[in-house]
Formats: sequence, C-alpha cells, structure tokens
Amino acid sequence: MRIIPVLDVMGGIAVHAKKGDRSQYMPLETVVCSGCDPLKLAKAYEERGFEEIYIADLDAITGVRPNIKKINEIASNTNLKVMADIGLKRVPEYMVWDFSPIISSESLANISHVVNHEEYVFSIDTKGGSLISACGFSLGELTDWLRKTSFKDIIVLDLDIVGTNAGPNLELVKKISERIGRGVVYGCGIRDVKDIRKLKDADAEGVLVGSAIHSGKIGEKELHSI
Repeated sequence: MRIIPVLDVMGGIAVHAKKGDRSQYMPLETVVCSGCDPLKLAKAYEERGFEEIYIADLDAITGVRPNIKKINEIASNTNLKVMADIGLKRVPEYMVWDFSPIISSESLANISHVVNHEEYVFSIDTKGGSLISACGFSLGELTDWLRKTSFKDIIVLDLDIVGTNAGPNLELVKKISERIGRGVVYGCGIRDVKDIRKLKDADAEGVLVGSAIHSGKIGEKELHSI
C-alpha cells in the first residue's frame, strides 16, 4: 500500500487545503517541520521514510502564475517520486518536467487529445457526488474512457472532504475501481491508519494523506505498521 504525502502550494508556500475552497486556504501548520517552505516540507517527508509526494499547484490550477520552479526544486533536491497537478489545460507534445504531470478532469477540456498515457497520472475530481469535468463527460463516460488507457496512476479525489478528517469515501473508490478495472490512489478525508486499512480492503493501491500527517496522527511508526 503506497502512502503518499500531500503538498498544496499557493503563493509559493505550503498551505492547508479544506473542502476545496481555495479562497480559505491558510499557511500550513504541521508537526513535520517548522515553517511552510515547500522544499523543506518535502525533505522532511523524505526523512520520515516517504518515497513519493503529491503536489497540487493551486496557483496554476486557478490560472495564476504557476509554481513550477518550486516543484522542480523538490524533484531535483530529493529522491522523492513527484507527481504534480499544474492545471494542465492541454497536453504538450513532449515532456518538459522532471516530475510526473497530472491530468485532471477539472482542468483538461479535451481528453481525447491525450496520447502517451503512461507518461501521465490522471485525476478524477468529484464534488457533491458529481464529476468536475472541463470536457463535459459524466463520471460513467469518463470511467469508460479510462478503462482503455494506461496512465501511470489514476487518482480519485472527493473535494467535499479535503482536509476535513471526515473519513474516506469507500463507496466511490469501489465504484470507480470496478468501472475502470484497476486499483486507484485515493485522496481526501484520511483520518488515521484504520482508514488506510479500509481503503486497502477496498482495493485502493495507494492513498494521499495530508491533514493526518500534519496533525501527527500518522507518523513513521504508523507508516511502517501498514
């Protein structure tokens, strides 16, 4: 089971995400390290035994100046495998980053143009029980398409419960995994190790964890117990 720590970047610093309301995000407070410098936090994750990191560039996603330099610094100065959502609205003809870019249903307007699936991660973004889709697909249409692809990973996000400690949406995980015929990486609402084990039983192959790490509920001891 892959446990992947989350780093949300906005205005060049790490912030605390909650319920997908980006106007309310505040500078991150965490037991992992002092301050909210993205590179410092990433290095602290690595020191605690994590091997991967999920980065959401909230500025890029909302159309503000992206934090690509910050993300590249993390990719270059740690051994972490980096996946990053930089709000891609179109797919470049060739790879130009040192990290795995995420294509999200929220940002990409024409997913039929995506080729070389194996170079990208795909994120299924949901809110209020519905797919957030820039291309107009329903959740059923999207999962039918994803079943035919070979993305590195497929992430499932329920933005209603980001940063809320509400517990994972196990029903959503099971439904999407069954429809696409493979395990997913799930993020949002993870409270503790028990939630991670429930997701493992639901055939998730990985979890994105933020708040539970920053509060100290999931640390090195818990990481090695799974």
